[in-house]
Amino acid sequence: SDPQEVNRVRVYRVFSDRTNGITSLEPYMLDSNSLYVNGYHESTPSTTTSPNLQTNIDFNVTFIANNLAPTANLQDPNSELFKSAESIINFQLNQLFSKSNINKTFSSCRVLSFSPSAVQ
Repeated sequence: SDPQEVNRVRVYRVFSDRTNGITSLEPYMLDSNSLYVNGYHESTPSTTTSPNLQTNIDFNVTFIANNLAPTANLQDPNSELFKSAESIINFQLNQLFSKSNINKTFSSCRVLSFSPSAVQ
């Protein structure tokens, strides 16, 4: 199988397992159907384990925080709101992955941006 596919599936499942089925990244409540890792998405989150990671790859993890309102300040990387949410999410994601079964290959997470959800 393709190593990229195996890795993104593994990252997806670790995130899902460590956020109670993609529902909570304290203090944020997540939309359980909003997680994508490098384009990979499962309609019904799975808790099965996939094969070990073989190489280090960067991943783009996207999700919807239901209780984080999309405002102009949240889209401005210089605003206090952006910096606060960025700090909380960076901390939570770094904790989530560093305490998971991918911790040997995990290095760090960082927020790139916040954007309004396209989900109606």
